[in-house]
Amino acid sequence: MGETRSPLSSRLGTGFKAFQKEEGINGYHGYKWINNFKNSKKLLTVNVFRFEHLKDCSELNDFFDDLGLQVKDKRKTIIEAIEAEIVFNVRNETGKWCKFQHEIHFHNLGDVIKNVAYKIYEF
Repeated sequence: MGETRSPLSSRLGTGFKAFQKEEGINGYHGYKWINNFKNSKKLLTVNVFRFEHLKDCSELNDFFDDLGLQVKDKRKTIIEAIEAEIVFNVRNETGKWCKFQHEIHFHNLGDVIKNVAYKIYEF
């Protein structure tokens, strides 16, 4: 589970390239989950959700003000909150945390975010 601001092909490409190099790239060694698919006929499904509508977050000022929150990057905060809630839904459903999830940024942004995350999770 993760977020990127770069094109998905670049993000995934960097992860695969770094994984293939023993020394990695600038200390980054790529995606650990690739080992599960290496030399395998397993199918990898990647679900992508774009948050294009969050490019201009000025309409969210009232939302954050009502919560009493002052944040620099509203878009990033919302995406992190949705990501964390999706990971939490996985935990609730399976009893386990995502195996290769390295960090989670919980932001208590209320039921709106939880509902969005659950709809994505159900997808």
